[in-house]
Amino acid sequence: MEFTSEETKSYATRSLQHKLLLKAQLNLQGINTWSMNIIAASEKLMKVYIACGATINIINLTYNYKNGATSSFRINSREASIQPTIITSLKILKFNEEEVLCILTMDAQAILYFIENPDRTPLYYSNFDPAYEDNSTWSCTSSGHMLLLGSNSHTINAMDLETGDSKRLKIHDHNIPCIDFSPSGKYFACASIDSTVSISMLNKKLKWCRPCGEWGWGVKWVPKNSIANFNALPRNNVQSLRGRYQSQLYPTSYINHINNITGHFNMFNADEYFQELRRRLFGEPVDLLTDSEEESEEMEVECWEESQNEGEEHHEEIDDCFLLYTTGDTVHLIDPSINPKQNDSNMHVAAVYIPDLDIHNGNTRLSLLEYIPEFSLCIIANQRGRELMFLKLAKDTKSQNPESNSQPYVSFIPEASIMLDQPILGMAVVSDIKSENSQARIYCITDRSLLYTIQINLKNDSGLEKIII
Repeated sequence: MEFTSEETKSYATRSLQHKLLLKAQLNLQGINTWSMNIIAASEKLMKVYIACGATINIINLTYNYKNGATSSFRINSREASIQPTIITSLKILKFNEEEVLCILTMDAQAILYFIENPDRTPLYYSNFDPAYEDNSTWSCTSSGHMLLLGSNSHTINAMDLETGDSKRLKIHDHNIPCIDFSPSGKYFACASIDSTVSISMLNKKLKWCRPCGEWGWGVKWVPKNSIANFNALPRNNVQSLRGRYQSQLYPTSYINHINNITGHFNMFNADEYFQELRRRLFGEPVDLLTDSEEESEEMEVECWEESQNEGEEHHEEIDDCFLLYTTGDTVHLIDPSINPKQNDSNMHVAAVYIPDLDIHNGNTRLSLLEYIPEFSLCIIANQRGRELMFLKLAKDTKSQNPESNSQPYVSFIPEASIMLDQPILGMAVVSDIKSENSQARIYCITDRSLLYTIQINLKNDSGLEKIII
């Protein structure tokens, strides 16, 4: 069996089509099972990059996205660190429309490898600060000539690649596994292990929110005008919001899409298994907190010295965007400006989706996150689990009342869930929206070196098969 797929029986638009282009067993040595993301893909160059230890494996793709010849290169350490030179994350960044592979390491290096000109000497940047014991670097984002690096030092290193200047930003109280610049590059969002998500500028922290007590793993900006319009959406099926965000001012949609939880059960893990089963059935987070807008306002907000009075400036781009935020096993859609009169350090959780996941003893997490605005589609892989999920973001146009200035009801529509044969370690998504039939490809690598390439399409195509139960 190549993989199994499901489509939700109700409310799915059935517009999503998929096709397995490739399932190949690779010969990879020393594959990392605990990195943030060990795969990146460039369809401009028709190459896939996979990290194993300190080695980058390059898989050349043929015209039909099958794997061809392979090669590899090894990165070198330039840091006097007690941490080993092991790659923690790969990501394709763009500088002046040139694709560059950003390589992050355990020993606090950020390496820019010029994949369009491999003969050019890579650029090495240090994220090491002697004031911190652990500087291992796990996340990055770029805009223009700015590069942001998140690490286990609980800080973000903002680096100006033109001037060489850098600045340490203290935004969160714990590790920062994901950073994402806004479309304009003026703002950036962070997800943190301290269970909060934040929006900041390079000189001040603007807004933050704690949706629940779970660790934060992924964050993406979502333009509000990319959300699909529907006449009807699924309604709440989580009755008890114990430990989850609650608002007295605006509604939050809670969809618990648990149909048939599976997992490894034996007499030795019975207590743990049934405790986890109950938590998921009731939609409870890992840590039972009681967060609300009122309580969030009382929490301390840490800003930098340059911070100004947030009321002096209006942030239009923030008004025009949602944030996608993922934790260990929950997806959140957050509106950072739903109530202009509320405290500026708060954001509103507009929608929550709890997927149907295997119960594992290992640490699975919804950390592999991408969003395609043209498809209104959120793509999430359960790292160290086997689930690959497709969620459409939608709003109920009938629920908005212009006279009362009420906000539309928004929710997640679970289009499909694909179960791969082995646990997923990394995911890369490349979209092609310029072609006649807009499409995207998802590249996944598993813990036993299986490479999947899956194509999705939103238009009827004889070469694609609809996902049908």
